[in-house]
Amino acid sequence: TSIRVFPTIVQGNSINIQFSKVNKDNYFIDLLNTAGQKIFSKEIDVNADVLSMKLQIPVALSSGTYIVSIHSKTIQQNQLIYVSGK
Repeated sequence: TSIRVFPTIVQGNSINIQFSKVNKDNYFIDLLNTAGQKIFSKEIDVNADVLSMKLQIPVALSSGTYIVSIHSKTIQQNQLIYVSGK
């Protein structure tokens, strides 16, 4: 069972997320700044053993560190990413 967020150093406004052998459920993906403020949120339905997706973030991100928080009823995972300048 795993959720993978990549790349961890991001240029632009997209990240890749891969769900592998997780419970079939609705998952919430939140992008937070280091102060804990939610910048972006998306809900997705994972109903396959493996799901890979490219997540487009529709806001301009300043350079810096952000937290990608992925959670459902049964799992919570946080991943730090760094957005580099364009």
